[in-house]
Amino acid sequence: MTMQKQPTFAQMMQADYNAQALIRERAVDAIQSVFQTSIATPTAGNNVVNIVPRLVGLIQGFFIEVTGTVTNTGASTDLTRSAYGPANLLSRVVFNDLSNFMRHNTSGQHLFQIATVKTGRMFGSANTLTSFPMSVGLNWTTNIMAAPATIPHTSSNTGTVSAIYWVPLSYSVNDMRGAIYANVTNANMNLQLTINPTPCVASGDSLNAIYSGNTGTLTNVSINVYQKYWDQLPQGPNGVVLPLVAISTNYQLQDTTVSGITAGNDFNIAYGNFRKFMSTFATYNQAGTRAAGTDINYWSIQAANFLNIIKMDPYLQTLMTRQEIGDDFPTGVYYFNHRAAPINTNQFGNMGLIVNPITAAANTSIYVGYEFFSQANLVTTAGSLPTAGA
Repeated sequence: MTMQKQPTFAQMMQADYNAQALIRERAVDAIQSVFQTSIATPTAGNNVVNIVPRLVGLIQGFFIEVTGTVTNTGASTDLTRSAYGPANLLSRVVFNDLSNFMRHNTSGQHLFQIATVKTGRMFGSANTLTSFPMSVGLNWTTNIMAAPATIPHTSSNTGTVSAIYWVPLSYSVNDMRGAIYANVTNANMNLQLTINPTPCVASGDSLNAIYSGNTGTLTNVSINVYQKYWDQLPQGPNGVVLPLVAISTNYQLQDTTVSGITAGNDFNIAYGNFRKFMSTFATYNQAGTRAAGTDINYWSIQAANFLNIIKMDPYLQTLMTRQEIGDDFPTGVYYFNHRAAPINTNQFGNMGLIVNPITAAANTSIYVGYEFFSQANLVTTAGSLPTAGA
């Protein structure tokens, strides 16, 4: 009896590459509206929306359109748009796959950050070309990324706020790792959206609010969800052509908040085991005060043997971001790009993002957003990502 020879790793990767190329060439790149709803007064009791994606094709991700009305309910002060403004319309986005494995559990602002760095420009933005001889530039001022800079406390005390989010399942069009083959009948996925229960804060930390400076409400929220997927997949001698390595990989977006930081001391934010990290966002937040580098000595990424993979002051780190997207993120936000050489904790083990602060007021925290790949059967037995107080 002749034993069938198992393919080598190189052969598997080549077959995966060929399958992805064939799908891009022959399949239909479809976008379809799969869910719509309106909520007049979203409160803590009815601000969570669950969507069951369409069980069709090889799913790349979801576009989510959200629009609502913010009303200034205070007596004497205007509302002022926060650092992330309409990106905070959704405070939480969670996606569970066909195996009920939680791939995404993150905020609207983290989705905006990821979409920005992967497109190389502020996601949803348009250039304003004041001297250009044609009427091009920022002409669409509603329904894409929009929020008035201020909402008065006077009779004209309302403003329309809108945002579009991209929730990726696959890493990109050209890299299908994370895509989900949905032509199944025995399971369901779930996309869960939480409308921000605290859209306005009168005082204090406004990082997760849409507006600050007064009390306010968010009403008349409409949500439209589009599913982006490869349809009419090519057929081979054994059935549908699929990139088996890519679809057995989880592409994940997760976030957490850590605290217990003291000035002048290294603070370690550990990278979880059995993952391959593509990027990290860190927002240094001194109880609502976020500075342009003056509160940080340095950031570093350090291996367990105290080898610093990088070690930079906040200004050089911010320059790296400018080189990629041509802009700065809101004050206090730092982006660490690992795409060229991912932090592979299967290979390197204990790795950590280190911050050494100059100042750390009471209740200082760091909001951390992770982007990584994993294998579900490994992550379920691995250590979790750090949490508050870690």
